[in-house]
Amino acid sequence: MSQKICIVGGGIAGLASAWYLQRGAAERGRALDIELIEADDRLGGKIVTHYIEDSIVEGGPDSFLTEKKSGPELCHALGLGAQLLPSNDAKRNFSIVHEGRLVPFPAHCRLFIPLNDEAIRENPLLSDAGKQAMANEVNVPARMDEEDESLSAFVTRRFGREVLDRMAAPLLAGIYAADPDTMSIMSTFPAFRAMEREHGSLTAGARAIAREGKGPGSVFTSLSGGLESLVQALREQLSCTIRLSTRLESLSGIQADRIILSIPARDAATLVHREHPALAEALREIRYGSSATLAMLFKTEDLPEIPGGFGFMAGREEPCAIHGCTWASNKFESRTPKDRFLVRVFFTDIPANEESMVATALSELKRLSGIDARPIWTRANHWKHGNPLYEVGHRETVARIYAEAEKVPGLSLTGSSYEGLSLSDCITHAKALAEQLLA
Repeated sequence: MSQKICIVGGGIAGLASAWYLQRGAAERGRALDIELIEADDRLGGKIVTHYIEDSIVEGGPDSFLTEKKSGPELCHALGLGAQLLPSNDAKRNFSIVHEGRLVPFPAHCRLFIPLNDEAIRENPLLSDAGKQAMANEVNVPARMDEEDESLSAFVTRRFGREVLDRMAAPLLAGIYAADPDTMSIMSTFPAFRAMEREHGSLTAGARAIAREGKGPGSVFTSLSGGLESLVQALREQLSCTIRLSTRLESLSGIQADRIILSIPARDAATLVHREHPALAEALREIRYGSSATLAMLFKTEDLPEIPGGFGFMAGREEPCAIHGCTWASNKFESRTPKDRFLVRVFFTDIPANEESMVATALSELKRLSGIDARPIWTRANHWKHGNPLYEVGHRETVARIYAEAEKVPGLSLTGSSYEGLSLSDCITHAKALAEQLLA
């Protein structure tokens, strides 16, 4: 008899779960009846690619982190290997908004960690006192326990406040669109604490890694046809039943041997609260933030000069109405024609409507980069309460959620709320879950 598995949620976690289950069952000669239910009228979740003016425009995530292998590996398995596109790292510098202007991020750093003394001495973002604190990091005693702390506490403890506000927070908290004062170091960047324990210092650890040549060639990898190509390939290769525009009110309406909830924890809480209130209560402990992206396409002839690098982020001390900006035409080759230039602007304090977003973005771009032109096309994508906040204690929260979920026969959880919110994190967790269920 075939086993019936119902997957709720058609984002990358749900799609990858279905694909790995389907492939694994075929390899084992197992019969699975898989149904995927999605509340929206489309698959892919935050993966949204717009095709306009011969340009490829991402509305959500635009790439995989190259050092996380599961995203590119899935693309290869789906036959998309020839479409993998490394970032244009010849242009991979970026800036921080500091004292009302764009200041280039220091060269010779691994993230915010200096790889040589020149990276400290020539750092344009730090005062003399800040440079001294950065140089002294090698002498700061290592913390050897496994207790959690915030990103702010960790970076300030090792490098001082200036490095936090002007380098680490814009770069790292920007990835999560989160508050560094509440953001869990053990759930977002556990490798830093591991490096501290192993080498006694992040500076020493980063320099050792650099000497061994272990860093990736390119930092980011995308698909030449846009990330929605991944969604399309998954859908084409799935033989399961897919139901779109289907919103569930509770688990009671699902008839299956196994239910996989690949939806945000807050939505999972809504589905389970009637039958399993303790699980719902645990799921609600994960809080969410909001963000938005605004894509703007310009004619290059309207720009006084083409900006260099990958873009910029706002320093933590800096009054700035936008969170950051990517010069998308620089980041990946061939995403726009030569006579077009694509800009993606990021918001965490979101204006009321797209018109206000465009006005705010243009005002900041003019102030910071000199761009004084009207875009020929714009598109906003809002992610209201769409970003799980990995706050201090997140590991313990997830452990409580999993403990309660184990009390519900036939229920599994996956997705960005639990063990990593990048595309590759979601794919890794989906693959592991499929292997566990097929074991």
